[in-house]
Amino acid sequence: MMKPVQFFGVLPVCPSEKLAMRGAVVQFIIPGLKISGEELNSFQKIAVACGDGVESAHFKRVHSDPDKHPATLVSIAFHVSDGAESEESAHTTGRLIAERFLSLVSYSIGERVVGLHQQVSVAKDGGAYTVRLHPQRKWADNARRIGLPKALAEVRPDSGTFKALFWLRRGLSDHDPLDAFAALMVAMEILASVLVPAEDIVSRCPKCGEEIGKRTTNSLRRLLTDTLRASDNLFDRLWSTRNAVVAHGGRAVTAEVLQQVVELRLEAIQLVFQALGLALQLPPDAVPRPAQIVMFTDPFLNAE
Repeated sequence: MMKPVQFFGVLPVCPSEKLAMRGAVVQFIIPGLKISGEELNSFQKIAVACGDGVESAHFKRVHSDPDKHPATLVSIAFHVSDGAESEESAHTTGRLIAERFLSLVSYSIGERVVGLHQQVSVAKDGGAYTVRLHPQRKWADNARRIGLPKALAEVRPDSGTFKALFWLRRGLSDHDPLDAFAALMVAMEILASVLVPAEDIVSRCPKCGEEIGKRTTNSLRRLLTDTLRASDNLFDRLWSTRNAVVAHGGRAVTAEVLQQVVELRLEAIQLVFQALGLALQLPPDAVPRPAQIVMFTDPFLNAE
């Protein structure tokens, strides 16, 4: 089911005027999220860490639909370089900032959160703003308070860590467990490139000899077995299941593979959480854990 995106009206926060820069604001609603006064500063710091151009953030308690489900309206003000393509750049940058914010919050609470009614308002000459509205599917969620680790609010993830967070949020989805498992493995491979020294052995094109990418298998094995202390058996099961899910080498998704996806999903999530803690240099007691809601899932739960 689709419905029009809700227009939020007057902006609660606006970027300052800067020479050769265009201001914009990305807004979205997180259903079920209730931010306490004590947590407000931490959320603002996380928003500012989502991009070099981010200036400030504003959070307002609202309702996400006519049924009065509690939610929070997030407004993040930022700048992009002014120029012929600055308006389009502002829309793209705004959606990326929203993705990064949602990924960090998802990691901090251990389950996937979504941003509804996403829209970017871009400053025009004279102080006015233009906004694009897109249709989206309906959504509802129960209320929950989120406690952010204070150490997480003080970090600024690098681009590699943000890439891993991007795939983790997709790995926490239960809409399609096969896609979610593949996303978790992508997150692990990215984190291996962040945390494990580059492999000396590389793959080269047999015709021209150009490097076509470092081998990921050994790096990922070292991350899991040496750094995270997982067993060799667990790595072998994860890698074999990953190859089947992505049809590597013509592998097929069999009944056994589906069972492995169910059995390995939670362990894969836990490994990604641990590796992200290392990438973000969080103290061991500050590393978030997957929420209890992230449990075993039927691979055909949402089959249509």
